[in-house]
Amino acid sequence: MGNCIQHLAAGVTLIAADNTWIDGDAIQQLHTTLTLPGMRHVAGMPDLHPGRGYPVGAAFFSLGRLYPALIGGDIGCGMALWTTDLDARKVSLDKLEKRLGNIDTPLDDDWQALVSTLAPPDTGFDPALGTIGGGNHFAELQRLDHIYQPAALEALQLDARQLLLLVHSGSRGLGQFILQQQVSQFGHRGLEQGSPACADYLARHATALHFAEANRELIARRMLARLHADGEPVLDIHHNLVVPATIGGEAGWLHRKGATPSSAGPVVIPGSRGDFCYLVAPRPSEDSLFSLAHGAGRKWMRSECKDRLARRFTPAQLSRTRLGSHVICRDKQLMYEEAPEAYKPIDSIIDALVQAGLVTVLARLQHEAAQAGIRTEQLEREDGEQPGTLRSVLLSLDGDGEDTLASHWEGTIQWICASPWRPRHPRKNWFIGVARCEAPSTTLADEIRFEATRSSGPGGQHVNKTESAIRATHVATGISVKVQTERSQHANKRLAMLLLAHKLACRDEEMNAAQRGLRRQLHRQVERGNPRRVFRGEGFVPLSS
Repeated sequence: MGNCIQHLAAGVTLIAADNTWIDGDAIQQLHTTLTLPGMRHVAGMPDLHPGRGYPVGAAFFSLGRLYPALIGGDIGCGMALWTTDLDARKVSLDKLEKRLGNIDTPLDDDWQALVSTLAPPDTGFDPALGTIGGGNHFAELQRLDHIYQPAALEALQLDARQLLLLVHSGSRGLGQFILQQQVSQFGHRGLEQGSPACADYLARHATALHFAEANRELIARRMLARLHADGEPVLDIHHNLVVPATIGGEAGWLHRKGATPSSAGPVVIPGSRGDFCYLVAPRPSEDSLFSLAHGAGRKWMRSECKDRLARRFTPAQLSRTRLGSHVICRDKQLMYEEAPEAYKPIDSIIDALVQAGLVTVLARLQHEAAQAGIRTEQLEREDGEQPGTLRSVLLSLDGDGEDTLASHWEGTIQWICASPWRPRHPRKNWFIGVARCEAPSTTLADEIRFEATRSSGPGGQHVNKTESAIRATHVATGISVKVQTERSQHANKRLAMLLLAHKLACRDEEMNAAQRGLRRQLHRQVERGNPRRVFRGEGFVPLSS
């Protein structure tokens, strides 16, 4: 675990795993920053990359002086996560895109009362409020893909059935204006603690933080209004700022440039436009200066992206990601600059943080199956010996691209982790076999008697009120199943057929001793090599796919 916390020199720390891509220029900038007067410790996150003079994806701790240039011009840039009441199972991306339209124009008069309530007065930058801006800023609707820590998600009141809204933006032109004033007066030599100039900067810095937070809320509310939806904020965290801090027993100033605080509760670490995002619970550590990665981190400079990609992709092709999501951006140059290829894989960032013991993964956002229009359903499971474990599980896939998704998982899955159920066992590589079963023939319906009944037990408004549940009975054998998980008879009927077909298949297997023996043999002979996909740690963080 500790091997991902690399002490490059006295006062220089890098959080990185063996598979984390780190630019050598960024490491040089990290070392150079340590030479600033009063600088005690600098730490690079896994998303570290070169910036304009100073690295991005890093935290810096100084005594007696603070450095506005280390934070940069987008003071208060950060992430805000909101819940929405949009049904993740029913939304149409095309319809959402049409409703959303263009939100880069100033807010109209109808919004001014809310602007006055949320934003600081008299900044001169009110027209920028409620707009995302350029660069790597974005606002996107996301789905909960995989929940690793259900209790934590429940505490945050996140529902897998509803879309989430993630907003990444900052103080727009206000922060840049503040920085330019500082550099013109004081250059890059920083501000002495307690001086009038330092006090003046900190006051304007606080205004920019306030402005940035208001901006993210206005973006979220603007999008929700366009989408005819309601929502509530879950978290809002800055990753460009300076705060007083005590580290190693010394009181000083902690600067963050593209580094998320690890002392503010759960945070979202997003990937590129074509990758997943992760919701994580931080484990604060002085080694990382109480900071985490704020995203995937760039691999390529913006100036080289179009030359690298223009022959491979048109802007229209870049507007659709490998996960099936839509990118709404009218700036063709920016489409190339923000292409997924220009960024590090987010899994390499999360893997480094997990191995370093700095985070616990709570959930992965943006479901690959749902984004591809595929629905999944658990039909049957066989529990394992330990609570919360499975020996086997039967799933159904339904939708366009189901064969592609199935082939993406079929084979051997490798899990690299010290077993939480066998803590003294030296083995860290575990393997899971995934096999595909064909769906039953549609002619099976001729052999089944269907009855509509009322749903029962806990659930939504349809329970005990509508005859949406289906009882399916195989006429020849009398085997019967009841399905009431869906709201419509049609959906429950489809699932009942699948479940009944499975039960019939199991019955046949139970009547055939040879087949039972073969099944046990296959279970023991999972291929321990050539994995289709690899995951690491108790959070099941994917390393490859």
